[in-house]
Amino acid sequence: MASAVILGFAYDSPVTEFPVRTGPGTTFAKAPFTVSKGTANLVILDVQPDSQSTASDFGRVYQWFNLQLPNGSTGWMRGHVVGISGDLNNWGYGVVPTPTHAYTLIRQAVPVTVSTPSTEVNINIDLESGTEKPAATVQTSGLQSGATKPTANSGATKPADTSGSIFGGGTVSDAVNTATKPTGTEVTTGTGSSEGLVQGRTKPTTPPKAIIKTMNAANTRLGPGVGFARGTPIPRNEQVDLVAVQLEQGGQNYRWFQFLHQGQQAWIREDLVTWDGDTEALGFQWDTYPAPMGDNRWWVRGWNFGNDYNPAIPKHDGWDLGAQVGEPVYAGPEGGKVIKVHKCTKCTASQPSSVSQGFSLGDASIWNDPAWGWGYGNFVIIRYLNEQLPDSTRTTLEKRGFPGGHIYVNYAHLNEMRVTEGQELGAGEIFASCGNTGNSEGPHVHLEIRASTNPNVTSWGSLKDNRMNPIVLFKR
Repeated sequence: MASAVILGFAYDSPVTEFPVRTGPGTTFAKAPFTVSKGTANLVILDVQPDSQSTASDFGRVYQWFNLQLPNGSTGWMRGHVVGISGDLNNWGYGVVPTPTHAYTLIRQAVPVTVSTPSTEVNINIDLESGTEKPAATVQTSGLQSGATKPTANSGATKPADTSGSIFGGGTVSDAVNTATKPTGTEVTTGTGSSEGLVQGRTKPTTPPKAIIKTMNAANTRLGPGVGFARGTPIPRNEQVDLVAVQLEQGGQNYRWFQFLHQGQQAWIREDLVTWDGDTEALGFQWDTYPAPMGDNRWWVRGWNFGNDYNPAIPKHDGWDLGAQVGEPVYAGPEGGKVIKVHKCTKCTASQPSSVSQGFSLGDASIWNDPAWGWGYGNFVIIRYLNEQLPDSTRTTLEKRGFPGGHIYVNYAHLNEMRVTEGQELGAGEIFASCGNTGNSEGPHVHLEIRASTNPNVTSWGSLKDNRMNPIVLFKR
């Protein structure tokens, strides 16, 4: 039997009364009463993502619980104040033995049935960051980033680097030289393919396709923007034929992909897909690195920084890719050199993240603490020399004032690290696994890239002004 209790905020707060809404979002009317902290044995009737895809301050879409209340009425309450327990398999939470804040739990996919493609479908589609979000609440991506994806975040705004060089000090006693190099032209991970993580630079001749990379199904629209009516959701990993690419109507920075699927044309936003085939004619590159995890990954959150900064959502100077803890992480398709391996000494097996140890997400003390990896937790920095980079990346570097430049990539929040500093990596070599360490709210890998014309940089902090959107180097 599933039930809910009103736990209130997870931090010390004087608020003890909480509003009830008539639907799963703050745009719905408030009920003429509130519910007190400690109210227990509430029956859970339904769980839905926020109707407007509103995200918390770390980019995660809120979940709302439809509850049967003590006065006999029903209403919706947001999951950040709701504790749940019991058999919650029907809503993707599994069995929760003791009352636990809903937002701290990983919500898995629940099978859904879509009746007709012509009607509005209200289902749990990629409940966290995979859900198509209004421009006001999400950017070319969001985190934790799970049905509900495991959440993640490197989300809160990070203060400017104050630590100077982070390449000195620290221990890497857990790092071992056991990473294995792939022997073929494709690396595999579990049951999912790595999409050719070892690849050549031969331009593909196959027609352009988009591949759905949300955790579950992805929303579509009948035009290039969230103001258009919804189309039929497309399942995860489905491939659709690309027809055209267009900037979002309404002045946003998103690109929308028009596609053909089962005889119907619709549109999908670029942060919900990766792509394959000859996409050059559509105006985007085919030769960039594949994402550093295989098919088992999903999109969480993207770049919101610099000239692309949208003040409506948190700053984020990289990408977050969700996956289960232990999912392999691969080096680039032409190898690279390990510049830094940093062990988070405050991360433990049972409490790997600062959040799990009672800190609020984005606590400034975490960003300034080398024992927390400056918020990155366990991380590995790999340098990719100019000659190892895709042609399109080299061209971009030159246009941005880094002719002949090199790329440094920080892979953060890792679990296991299998390399040592100074190690030269083979093409597509496994060097680490996905984790939930440091300033993180759920399993994911944070990708952050910085450029330099110097191939021998010794300070990550010195490159802080050279941050770039990972789209320069990686496919989603």
